[in-house]
Amino acid sequence: MVHKSIVNTISFQKGRNNMETTALKKLSFEKKYNLAKEFKTPTEILEILASDAEWKVRKAVAYNISTPLNVLTKLATDNDWEVRFNVADNKSTPTELLAILAKDKQRWVRCAVARNENTLPKDLTMLAKDDFWDIRIEVAKNKHISSEAIAILVTDCEVSVRFYVAQNPNIPLKALETLTNDTDDAVRSIASKVLKKRMIKNEQIMAR
Repeated sequence: MVHKSIVNTISFQKGRNNMETTALKKLSFEKKYNLAKEFKTPTEILEILASDAEWKVRKAVAYNISTPLNVLTKLATDNDWEVRFNVADNKSTPTELLAILAKDKQRWVRCAVARNENTLPKDLTMLAKDDFWDIRIEVAKNKHISSEAIAILVTDCEVSVRFYVAQNPNIPLKALETLTNDTDDAVRSIASKVLKKRMIKNEQIMAR
């Protein structure tokens, strides 16, 4: 939680920006970190902490669901990839910012984008072609995946990717049937189980 004594000592009246910044800089790392990760922290404080010299403080701001868009946008270009990772992993990060991070040079940032439920289907489709299998697995798990991305992942060279896409609620019956004939036992097994459940559910719906 935010320590009231800390917040109350920092005034946010117009013309006092330098005093605000100075006051925050004098705080210990622990206090700044706690402020950065607390969702009740005023946005004015988060804006200042987003420029903190300590990357762990910026990282905490990047993951805070209360961090405003302009601050997230700034942190999305941070030199430290773990800060960008938290922006990509933040549930409050909008689709347009995730689209930019989907092209990040660091694989773990792209991995976070792949599992974020705010990521648009078109960006998930792009990530379904990523060179790293762990990113493609996250795409396979994302419930907002498109049929185009599913078609790509159904024939993925990595067994784990096919295993997870078989369990995606959006997988079409045709793709699921394809996986029941997969070369891997585990993929065939899970695809068959999902297909059976899907068929039973469809029969129950038709019977109503």
